[in-house]
Amino acid sequence: MTNLEDQLRQRLRTTAERVVVPPDFAAHAHHRGVRRRRRRRLLLVTPVVVAATGLGVLAWLLPSPATTSLTPATTTETAATAPVELTPDLEADLTALRPSGLLTAGQNDPFTQQIPLSQWTTWLPCDQVSRHLGISLPTFDRLDGYQLRCGSQRGAAIFDREVPSAPSGLADEEATRVEIAYIPPGVDEQTTTIAQATAQGMSWILISYGGDLGGSGGEAPGAGRLGQPDTTAVSLRTGESAVAWMAESGTTIGWTSTVGGHAFALSMYQPRTPLESVRVFSGGHDVPL
Repeated sequence: MTNLEDQLRQRLRTTAERVVVPPDFAAHAHHRGVRRRRRRRLLLVTPVVVAATGLGVLAWLLPSPATTSLTPATTTETAATAPVELTPDLEADLTALRPSGLLTAGQNDPFTQQIPLSQWTTWLPCDQVSRHLGISLPTFDRLDGYQLRCGSQRGAAIFDREVPSAPSGLADEEATRVEIAYIPPGVDEQTTTIAQATAQGMSWILISYGGDLGGSGGEAPGAGRLGQPDTTAVSLRTGESAVAWMAESGTTIGWTSTVGGHAFALSMYQPRTPLESVRVFSGGHDVPL
């Protein structure tokens, strides 16, 4: 029996050596092995993928934190239309400004008035003011998030007469003035004084029209102060000059503009240093120039 078993084993080995495995079968077996390994890897990876996908969906569904940027990056478009180019020379001139010594402490300082905002002016709808003046109201990147409010001490009576055409600036005996205020978040205009509001960063633009806006030469507000240590000229994008001067607690920038055939004199009041004030001004949009 042993010899017979040995002979059978020998014949099986010989037969096996002669069997040729078709190439496509070998490839098929190889692919099946690969697929098995892939299935094993997939089973291991799938929970991780599902978890990551779930986190991604949750991140998409959940609201992101609300953010208000007060100092957004300057874009090329903004730089091209900026009212002022803040050059190193201008920065040096603004940093070098010093009080003139002509002011008495607590006097002639628009930023320390104790008048409540509710009594400072008569608030008016900004869209109506914009249409009346024929201009878009200026906004500033660094005042993003501030509330834009408009008013005039004459109240709604300003709408009774059209803005006079330039150069007939002497049509009115007295210039009409409109306030464009930029009020920081959280300031209650009913109870807060100007001093309290400016301490939190409130700024405003005074727009004047009609009357004698700058003498016969049509000079920018503050031009008569040039030559004082607290005042310097600022070149606008148009080539015209604005004037920046220090108050006790802030800075005023004055300039003139003719838009849509109307002449305006403008002054922007900011409770900031001259350099910081011009930085805010340089990030302006729709600034009448």
